[in-house]
Amino acid sequence: MKKTDKPQAREAGGRDAEQAVRRAAPEGEMGDDTELSGKVRDYTNVLRAVMETPDIREDRVNEIKARIDAGNYNISPMDVAEKIVSRLD
Repeated sequence: MKKTDKPQAREAGGRDAEQAVRRAAPEGEMGDDTELSGKVRDYTNVLRAVMETPDIREDRVNEIKARIDAGNYNISPMDVAEKIVSRLD
């Protein structure tokens, strides 16, 4: 299992995104500055949350591995089939 690094997302976030938006707006046409800055701030907050979320929940993976090794991890074939079918709808 491989963790992925998200360098493109890091480069796009934070102050860089807000500065890029400001550079793109023509001089004197920042009347929507407050709304745009709010959107940039929201985008940055979401981006930061995504960057801090691990791609693989290692704690959960280790828990399941331990249960498999101990022989305590049993899955109902019917439950698996129902999940598969429910995702097809």
